[in-house]
Amino acid sequence: MGKIIVQIVLLMFVILTLVPFLWTISTSLKETGEILSYPPSLLPKRVTLHNYIKVLTQDNFLRFMLNSTIVTVLSIAVTLLVSMFAGYGAARFHFPGKGFIMFMILTGMAVGRFANAMPMYFMANRLGLLDTYIILVFVYSAFIIPLVTWLMQSYYRTIPKSLEEAAKLDGCNSWGAFWRVIVPIMKPSLIAGGIIAATNAWNEFILALNLTKSQDMRTLPVALHLFQTDYGVEWGALSAASIISILPILIVFLMLQKYFVQGMTAGTLSSS
Repeated sequence: MGKIIVQIVLLMFVILTLVPFLWTISTSLKETGEILSYPPSLLPKRVTLHNYIKVLTQDNFLRFMLNSTIVTVLSIAVTLLVSMFAGYGAARFHFPGKGFIMFMILTGMAVGRFANAMPMYFMANRLGLLDTYIILVFVYSAFIIPLVTWLMQSYYRTIPKSLEEAAKLDGCNSWGAFWRVIVPIMKPSLIAGGIIAATNAWNEFILALNLTKSQDMRTLPVALHLFQTDYGVEWGALSAASIISILPILIVFLMLQKYFVQGMTAGTLSSS
């Protein structure tokens, strides 16, 4: 009975997750008249790619995609680089106040983005970084590094110190042992952290809206907002743009989900 209840709950969760996604796909393939018709139809009576063509040929949309790609890739690189070393230090070295420092790092994530939007805006404006890739990468990385650092240090603890000691006996220094022995083993954790950083940077809206002001610097989440005009919402184009923006992250996750699960659960399994 317990397994049946769990399966029913999981099935309901899958339905609640997939129905909006499938409805968005259906809407993106409908003509405007059918989208606004009542009662609404579940499947398009006449499939059309007009909305996708409209979105992809729209001015600046491909630029928005490029901006999101650049910001996401740089955010992943900065997040993994910082978290990799911070997590290693937290897992391998003991120093006064380490527990408090790690707690404060994680506590920083409790501050909402709405609360940080205005301070970030004024800081970026004073530094001359407003409407640049640098401020977006800096902010996105700063918000997600604490979580990825905790993930990294949990995974480091699953790696025996004897592997590093063996590498040093073979002639490696501490730096060489880290890059040649530890980093290759960290592949699942690095992929999991990269996916978390990518999802955060690719989908973020509030800070992207506040820290960019020109069309050439807008990212995809902000671009989706632009389909809400004074004359109404372009539901067909908005649905098509949403599907286009979802696909890259979805494809990456499906390709790397095995490593993502390994990276997220390694620390828990080891501690248990």
